[in-house]
Amino acid sequence: DYGWIAFELDRKRTVRSLRISWETAAASEYDVRVSDDGLEWETVYTVYNGSPNEERLVKFQPVQAKYIKIFFHGRTGDDWGYSILNIELNPAVIRAGNRINVVRAEASSEGPVNNAAAAIDGNMNTRWESSASDPQWLKLDLGSVRQVGALKVFWEYAAAERYHIQVSEEGQDWETVAEIEDGKSEEERAIAFNPVQARYVRIYGRSRATEWAYSIFAVEVYRE
Repeated sequence: DYGWIAFELDRKRTVRSLRISWETAAASEYDVRVSDDGLEWETVYTVYNGSPNEERLVKFQPVQAKYIKIFFHGRTGDDWGYSILNIELNPAVIRAGNRINVVRAEASSEGPVNNAAAAIDGNMNTRWESSASDPQWLKLDLGSVRQVGALKVFWEYAAAERYHIQVSEEGQDWETVAEIEDGKSEEERAIAFNPVQARYVRIYGRSRATEWAYSIFAVEVYRE
């Protein structure tokens, strides 16, 4: 009945949740464990009522870790082992009621029509477009300091492959709260991070996914 699956992150990161998609051969009982070195493990969550074919979101207090292990100690069926279709680390769970109004946008560069304001105008047929060079950024002003914990970014074909989400209270000193390394063209990307107090949110493009510029149809900001 006992077994486990473990995976290593590229470096120590904040871990706060897992989304586990189970096959029919699921675990009825299992632990989520974390470790700095892959030797000493801390249990951060235990599930006692797992079911076949379920998608389970497991949330716990944020912790710094490089290794994550799911330790199984009970099966849902005697004839099967354990089978997982997919595991997602820190999935973004965004509630529409937590959306924050953005009062103004500016950018490192913009076109005469495809300007920064087009990313917050509520129209998915308009877009911000930068110059075709790296780096470029889009800065959002929330009007006052608010709790911020998530974004949705609607990318055009000219997207960023590598970019940071940064926050600031005064718009000068920036803290990076999320790093994206696998951005794709034409994707809707939900990005969640530990909630922070900020007035300004910046999408800082480090490298492009195409030969073209950075281009965003819309950005939505959420409390969590």
